[in-house]
Amino acid sequence: IALGKLHADDKKYTTALAYYERAKKAGCEMERLSVLLAHTFFGLADYEMCEKYLKEALSHNPMNIQAFLELCPEAIESPHIDLLKYLD
Repeated sequence: IALGKLHADDKKYTTALAYYERAKKAGCEMERLSVLLAHTFFGLADYEMCEKYLKEALSHNPMNIQAFLELCPEAIESPHIDLLKYLD
């Protein structure tokens, strides 16, 4: 997971996905991984997959919206994702 995050932080999203997929196959904790995948897919402009993983992260813990926004503050103003539907 750490190597994937390192690449995502450098905006190397495709490389980050490869590391995240390895982590997923290895059985790593999905709550954190779901947040990181949502961020990565947002960076790739794949908003459908971003929302898929954001929903998954929120199903683990509703506070994961905060973790997502810390990684991806630009999502707040994005016309592609309606974050209000995730806030209660």
